Amino acid sequence: AMAICTSLLTDGPASALFAAQTTAHLCRTQEPGDTGADAVLGLLRAAVAAGFSNAILTQFSLAVCALVGRLKAWPMIALVPTLRGALDGSPILLELLTLLPEEIGSNHLALGGDLLDEVREQLCSSAAPAVVELCLATLGAADGGAAALRCLAAWAKGSILPWPTLAPAM
Repeated sequence: AMAICTSLLTDGPASALFAAQTTAHLCRTQEPGDTGADAVLGLLRAAVAAGFSNAILTQFSLAVCALVGRLKAWPMIALVPTLRGALDGSPILLELLTLLPEEIGSNHLALGGDLLDEVREQLCSSAAPAVVELCLATLGAADGGAAALRCLAAWAKGSILPWPTLAPAM
């Protein structure tokens, strides 16, 4: 299915949107292969490079979030560096990280209570410091300040931004 979605990216915006929605649905409902997370991130990177609309980028971002929420992506300690390496310089990086707290708690993933607690704990302990660092670095940018604040607010609202992680930035 991922190979079909990849080929649809070259067929124009309508096909790309279908590919993005299909990818998001598959990541929410099926077990990915061993390279699923990297393939989805590659689709997102290709969509960014092609200059597709936010609707398409958001669907691919939700797919990445679903894999993270199902613990089928990268180790949490490597989450932000991996995403940053693939998407650095793109505003979609902060948007993806802003979507993550809401997506892991959504009914679309239907995570059990124990898995949801595990994901939140791993995000708090391993990914949150890197998110704060990224947001602080982006706050000074003229076009990134609002996105950085939205990201931090989403993580705080999702209870995955512990105070000790944020306190040194104050």
